[in-house]
Amino acid sequence: MAITPPSGGLFITAAGLSMVSATTDVSATLANITDTAGSGDTTYDVLGVETWTFGVVNESLATNAQALVTMQISPDGVNWLDEAGPVTINQNSLTTLVSSIFLKYARVYYSAVNAASAVTLNVFFQGEL
Repeated sequence: MAITPPSGGLFITAAGLSMVSATTDVSATLANITDTAGSGDTTYDVLGVETWTFGVVNESLATNAQALVTMQISPDGVNWLDEAGPVTINQNSLTTLVSSIFLKYARVYYSAVNAASAVTLNVFFQGEL
């Protein structure tokens, strides 16, 4: 069986073992956010990922465009608990979200601080197996 190496990570192989560890790719770009009520981003299954972090960069063009982000965790992908945050991210700024509680699913919950200032976020999910 052929295994294709990842484009942005480390590829380790041995007899009966293949693993992708550490990625630097943008997991999601959330563009033109004006909703101040908030939304959940992609749900990540973190079961089996030993160490993981969300990095969120505010790539907005407007100097006053701020975002509010919270990391949420869930045992079932339906019921969510705020675990890290909320954190306000200014334009051209980065924050990291790290969980101290282990549950199967994780996601970033995000909103614009001001509906008049559209926000663009780059969300990075990085982990090691």
